[in-house]
Amino acid sequence: MIMDFIDRILKLLMDSRWHSIQEIEKDISEPEHKIHNALNFLNEQEFVSIQNNRIILTSKGFKLMEL
Repeated sequence: MIMDFIDRILKLLMDSRWHSIQEIEKDISEPEHKIHNALNFLNEQEFVSIQNNRIILTSKGFKLMEL
């Protein structure tokens, strides 16, 4: 299910640290294109911030995880 996949990405980011996209690709066993599509979606919805191939959970992303 797509939400399980996105939830796994968000849980990885719950430590409030910047993570490399390569680290996420390594930790999430899904095809690279699926990970990039999910990260782009999360970025467009402002749940994550992506800068210089690094990603961090935003305050909006933390609120989503509290639901």
